[in-house]
Amino acid sequence: MTWNPWKRRRAELERLRSEAARLQAERDGFERAYLAVSAERDAARAEAARWQAERDGFEAAWHATAGERDTARTEAAGWRAERDGFEAAWQRTEALCAALRARALPGVLIVTMPKSGTVFCEAALTRTFGLRTHQVCGGRFPADALDPGALGVLGQGGRVAMTHADASPGNLALLAARGQPFVVHLRDPRAAMLSMLHHIRAYHADPALRPYLARIGVSFPRDFHEAAFAAQLDAMIAHYLPALVTWTQGWLAALDADSGLAQLALVTRYEALAADSTAFLRALCAHAGLPAEEVAFAEPPRDASAHFRKGDDAEWRRVLSPAQQDAAGAALPPALRQRLGWATPVTGSAPVPA
Repeated sequence: MTWNPWKRRRAELERLRSEAARLQAERDGFERAYLAVSAERDAARAEAARWQAERDGFEAAWHATAGERDTARTEAAGWRAERDGFEAAWQRTEALCAALRARALPGVLIVTMPKSGTVFCEAALTRTFGLRTHQVCGGRFPADALDPGALGVLGQGGRVAMTHADASPGNLALLAARGQPFVVHLRDPRAAMLSMLHHIRAYHADPALRPYLARIGVSFPRDFHEAAFAAQLDAMIAHYLPALVTWTQGWLAALDADSGLAQLALVTRYEALAADSTAFLRALCAHAGLPAEEVAFAEPPRDASAHFRKGDDAEWRRVLSPAQQDAAGAALPPALRQRLGWATPVTGSAPVPA
């Protein structure tokens, strides 16, 4: 067979042409794919530009709204400052009016037996009428001297003074010279004694309250605070109860002996306060010259903040032993028991442990 180089070259040329056609077709496929991807890219870019435009619009609107919001906040702050100024002025005016109304009211003087609702009555009057509390003596019991200067300030009105002052000649002379109504408030000394013992124990247990013990001008046994409750009761009956009885007798005798002073005084009872506090306060205010008929009394809460413990005027009958009840009853003169209705109980019931 004769070798023909041209035939081999033609075959190689055909193969190269076929490969070139295949590569051209592949390139054309790649180009079409690139164009398709480019079109998608251009569409995505257009969509992104639209979103960017929308975002820029929203941002511009937000900035405009933020400016309006800041303006509104500034205006609101100004209005709030004006409102606070008006409110402060209104409160000052209200306080001034209350002070003027209180000054137009008479001064109220209440002479009370310790542990007979003293703080409760004072709080009810200050809360209801806006009266200011006022001190007219040193706060001791059973002997305390009224201060003439403090009584003069009380006479200017707008104040209430609670005192345990005794019916000494000096105190009686000051009250007679003052010539203004006052109240003498009493309680069964046995109930007041028991209540005071509970407060004495509380005062001694709290170092912050112990200074109050110095206001009790009664001498107790040296071991009084360390003694058991029953022994403390015995000491109270022997030393404190007579002071209550003497204090009560002193005021009743003074009012009996001086009709002019008796006309100025209203004798009230703890029993009436416990039974109907509103009626009690109305009667007290009517005597003192306070307008109480149409007033809703703002009584304080009946808790320790008003020195309120139980308010049970018969508690002593359950707590004192029969022997202690007999001793306490013997400390009350029959005439005093009969006059004030402080009957002597029939003993024999077992005491309730304190």
